[in-house]
Amino acid sequence: MDNTFFYTALLAGVLDVAMLFYVKKAAINSGPFTPFIWLIGISTLYEYFITHLLYTDTYFWFQIYPFLSFLAIHYFFKNLLKPSHQKLFKWLLIGFIAVYMSSFFLWVDRSIMYLAMAINRTYITAFIFLSVLLWFRKLMDDLKDWNLWDNPNFYFILSLTLYYASTLFLFLASNFIVKSSLSFTNYWEINCIAAIFFRLLISFGVWKMKTD
Repeated sequence: MDNTFFYTALLAGVLDVAMLFYVKKAAINSGPFTPFIWLIGISTLYEYFITHLLYTDTYFWFQIYPFLSFLAIHYFFKNLLKPSHQKLFKWLLIGFIAVYMSSFFLWVDRSIMYLAMAINRTYITAFIFLSVLLWFRKLMDDLKDWNLWDNPNFYFILSLTLYYASTLFLFLASNFIVKSSLSFTNYWEINCIAAIFFRLLISFGVWKMKTD
């Protein structure tokens, strides 16, 4: 795998957190998307120091990260759409916990651990698509928010939608790729490239928070 994409994705992750501190001095509580930005920062540190420098197996991280990312994304959309759909979001959280717990039966077997990752990823992607549809429905009911270009949440939602949509097939096919003669690291570049644009869009959204 070309390390250029890997390092660029890491720098983009650092940029997200740095931009949050620059735009919002109180970075601990700067809106519903803040927990996800902090997760990106933690993920960046883990990927560089633990995985890259210490050559630690990603076995545990591949199972932990989907859980943390869903909690952050769920928190974002739940707060963005409140007070509507709160009961729905409660059931969607319960649904994810059920799916996530079920994925452990696959994850414990290292030979098929990528199937667990694919299952969790599919649920998270479906959750994002549903939440985006609910958000657009809310916009239609409140026309004053249609100035999307100045709305930081638009860039956060766009980044999530594009990233998870563009990498879903990669995660679904990851178990097949690993078991075949294909090079998984070469295919993983797709994720790195998508992560770069994903994190840059988030940085732009954080910048828009300056005038929000």
